[in-house]
Amino acid sequence: MQLKEMYMLISNANIKAVPKDPNLIKNFLIDNGYLVESIDQNEDRILLTFKGLKADKVVRLSYILEKNGFDIVSFSAKDNTGNGNFFVEVQIR
Repeated sequence: MQLKEMYMLISNANIKAVPKDPNLIKNFLIDNGYLVESIDQNEDRILLTFKGLKADKVVRLSYILEKNGFDIVSFSAKDNTGNGNFFVEVQIR
């Protein structure tokens, strides 16, 4: 396959976004290897909470969410233990 053909296929690809339903988001994240501690929804925003995430999974989380059509309103990752296990709160819409 030539480069022009690959570029055409990529540019014409239909990217399906995950619906903004908390249960579907939770299942989507579980399918991607994330254990969601809690999900809270208010008006147009959803707050996701995770515990014990390693640094590489924290970075990958933001990539997965943005790639699937979510707007990240706020993103907080704290490691109070120094062991590389992050407490993460992400607010999306």
